[in-house]
Amino acid sequence: MRRIIRFFCSAHSVCALWIALCFSLTSVAYLSWVYHLMDFAAPERVDVYSLILGYSCQAAGLAVGFLLFRKTQAMADWKIFSMAVLCFCVVTLPAIMGNTLASTLLFGLLMNVSIGILAGFYLCVPAGKLKEAHRGKSFGFGYGLSTIFIFAVSLLENQTFLRSQAVLILVLLLATAAIGAAFVLLEKKPYQETEKDQRAAKPLPGNTVWLAGAVVVLLSLVKNLGFSFRMEEIQAGTNLELSRLFYGAGLITAGMIADKSRKSGATCTVTALALPFVMLALSAESLPAMICWGLDYLFYGFFSVYRVVLFMDIAERNGHWPLAALGLLAGRAGDALGTACCRLFSFNRVLLIGFTLVLFVVTLLLFIRLCQRLYMPEIVREKSEREVFESFAIQHDLSAREREVLRLILTEQSVPQIAEQLFVTESTVRYHIHHLLQKSGCKTRQELMNQYNIKRYPQITKE
Repeated sequence: MRRIIRFFCSAHSVCALWIALCFSLTSVAYLSWVYHLMDFAAPERVDVYSLILGYSCQAAGLAVGFLLFRKTQAMADWKIFSMAVLCFCVVTLPAIMGNTLASTLLFGLLMNVSIGILAGFYLCVPAGKLKEAHRGKSFGFGYGLSTIFIFAVSLLENQTFLRSQAVLILVLLLATAAIGAAFVLLEKKPYQETEKDQRAAKPLPGNTVWLAGAVVVLLSLVKNLGFSFRMEEIQAGTNLELSRLFYGAGLITAGMIADKSRKSGATCTVTALALPFVMLALSAESLPAMICWGLDYLFYGFFSVYRVVLFMDIAERNGHWPLAALGLLAGRAGDALGTACCRLFSFNRVLLIGFTLVLFVVTLLLFIRLCQRLYMPEIVREKSEREVFESFAIQHDLSAREREVLRLILTEQSVPQIAEQLFVTESTVRYHIHHLLQKSGCKTRQELMNQYNIKRYPQITKE
C-alpha cells in the first residue's frame, strides 16, 4: 500500500495528472468551440477558423508564455497560473455560448491564445521537475488519459454533451482541479531556476535550438499535408471523440518508447513521416473516414510526444526551462501551415504529392543533422559509464571506500545522505571527501564533479 501511495504522490505522477487536467480543460473547450462554429459556418470555413487561425493563436499564446517565463519566474507561481486559468474561463464562456459568428470567432481566438499560455505552464514546470526517464511517460500518459476522459464525457446526453451548454459546468470543474494540482506542484515544492541549473547545463553546439524548431515545424507541416481533420467529415458522421482514442494509444506508446530510448523515439517519429504518403494514396480509395482519422491520430501521438520531449531535453541541456514551451509552439505553427498548404494545393493532387515529397526530403536531411547534434556525442565516446569511472578511479589511485563515496557524490548526495547509505558517520564521510579532493587536485565537490564530467563528456566539453 505504501508503494502505491508513494507512486501516486511521486513527481512524475503528479505532473502527469496536472497535464491531464490542463489538457482536458483546454480540449473540452476547444472541441465545444469547434462544434459551436459549425452552427454558423460551412465546414470549409470552420477548418480555416479552427485548424489554421486557432492553431496560429495557440502558437502565439505559447510565444507570449515563453517571453513571460524567460524574463520572470511566473511559471513558478501557482497564483499566476490561477489568473491565467481565470482569463481562459472568461473568454471561453462567450466562445461556446455566442449568438453570432463574429462573437464566437473573436472570443474563440482569444481562447486559443489562452490555451497556448496554459500549455506553456504545463510544459515548462514539469520539464524542471521530471527526470529525463519520466518526461515522455508523464506527457504521453497525461495526454492519453485526457483523451479517454473526453471520450467518456462525450457519451453523456446521447453523445451531445460537448455540443450543449452543460459543458460549461465541466469547464469550471476542470479549471478548479487544474488550479488545485498547480498548488500542489508549485506551492509545496516551488520550482526555481538556480545557478545550479546553469552550472549543470551542457549547452548544445551552435544553433541547435533553431535547427530543432525547424525540424518540428517541418514534421508537423509534412504530416498535415498528407491528412488534415476536415470538419465536413465530422458533419457527415465521423465520431471525433472516438477517433481520438487512437491518439491516446499513440501518445502512451510513444511516451514509453521515448523514455526507454530517445533515439528509438526519434526513429519511430521519422518513420511515421511515411504516413502522409500512405494517406495521400488512400485518399483515392473509398475507405471509411473513421479508419483514416484513427490511423492518423495514432501516428500523430508520436509527433506530439517527440516535439515536446525534444525541447524538454534541450531546455535541460541549456539550463533554461522556458525553452520547453518551444516544441509545441513550433508544432502548432507547422500544424496551421500544413493545413493551409493542404487546402491551397487541394485542386491538384499530383502537385500536392510533389510538394510533400520535396518537404519530406528537406525534413529528413535536417532531422539527420539534428540527430548528429544530439546523439553523435553518445556514439563518439563509446566507453561505458563503468569504464569511465574505473579509469578515473585508477588515475587518482582511489581506495574502495573512496570509490563508493565518489559514486554518491556524482549523484549529488549530501554528506548526511552518503553517511546513511554507507552506514558510517558524517565525519568519516568528510574524511574520505577530503582525501578525494586531495588526490584529484580539486578544492570543492563541484570542482570534482566538473573534472569527472570532463572525462565523461569529452566531445561536449570540447565543443
